[in-house]
Amino acid sequence: MLNFRQICVLFFLIEGVIYFLLRGSDVLFPVLFLVLFAYLILFFFSMRLTSNFYLKAKNSAKKGCVVLGFDDGPSPETTLKILDILAEHRAKAVFFLIGKNAIQYPNIVREIINRGHLVGGHTLNHSANFGTLNLTRAEEEIMGGINVVEGIISQKITLFRPPFGVSNPVIAAIIKKNDLEVVGWNIRSYDTINKDTKKMLKRITDKIKDGSSILLHDRVQNTVEILPDILKDIQNKKLHICPEIDW
Repeated sequence: MLNFRQICVLFFLIEGVIYFLLRGSDVLFPVLFLVLFAYLILFFFSMRLTSNFYLKAKNSAKKGCVVLGFDDGPSPETTLKILDILAEHRAKAVFFLIGKNAIQYPNIVREIINRGHLVGGHTLNHSANFGTLNLTRAEEEIMGGINVVEGIISQKITLFRPPFGVSNPVIAAIIKKNDLEVVGWNIRSYDTINKDTKKMLKRITDKIKDGSSILLHDRVQNTVEILPDILKDIQNKKLHICPEIDW
């Protein structure tokens, strides 16, 4: 199966062949444009997990519910604070854990489970080039992270969220082979880049409605600060914070 780099090379070669065969022709540039446009479409959808283009992700909560999903943990500075806030509001969430972080902080992983939350995989290393990996390396990342967490909590994990929301045919094949459920979102907080807590809170609460699934990161201090207000907004809207991924 082709990985991202090979697909890029393939499109480059196709463009070269088309140029060689059609040079001097009036249709050369329209054909080259169409091929380039097709490539850009595939690239666009590979970066949009919520499109369900390569694989089907669960991007929304069931009726009457809101789901909170926390990526990139566990973090020794902030994850326990978030667990305390959730406990105060009697709310449950899903934590998508990075394997290398779980290895460092296994007690926090166990605490997440002990407090009744769900956990999912978020790869072993959260590599910046995750979307370009070949089948073998991508499976090592996906299942390596899941296996680490399973070993800590002695439970089977079926939930997975790809880093950066990347999807492609390689990732889709691994998901199918290992019978995983991919969890997406329909509200992206951008909490890792937005440093203004008021703007970040407004961005989230303006969009919260029946069926919302919110992407947050438990390693971010600003997320800790605005989480109580997010939970209050959900409750004020008479919505339930779902304890399970069952939509």
